[in-house]
Amino acid sequence: MKKLSPIQAADLGANIVSTLQAGCFLGCLASYWFCDKYGRKPALMAAATWAIIGVVMQAAASGQLSVMYIGRFISGVGVGAASMLVPLYISENAPRAIRGGLTGLYQLFIATGTMLAFWINYGGSLNLNGKATFVVPLALQMVPAM
Repeated sequence: MKKLSPIQAADLGANIVSTLQAGCFLGCLASYWFCDKYGRKPALMAAATWAIIGVVMQAAASGQLSVMYIGRFISGVGVGAASMLVPLYISENAPRAIRGGLTGLYQLFIATGTMLAFWINYGGSLNLNGKATFVVPLALQMVPAM
């Protein structure tokens, strides 16, 4: 594999991240129709399934960019759907007295997950070698979906 210049490496990283965001956009829009037709719980389970399928593809890509992009997009569909469905599910099922607090806790969990992702990536970059440096953090994305 050829060595990338700093600009090429930055572009590659940006494209990989942006692919997930594109999937999130589609998942957020599509989940509205799905949850109205089939219900909130089946839609949440479908979102988790999409996320797991995408994570498996990312972890199994072994550096093949086409598989990585497709896996990121599929995983993004699940993440975007869950981002729309979870607050909706909470607000519809929580008692009025604690509804706002539960929705706030959801946001706290999102921020906590972001922090954990940072530390997992940092620890992986310090303690793992070779492909494990990116495969282990990618595979750990599956834990919340499971």
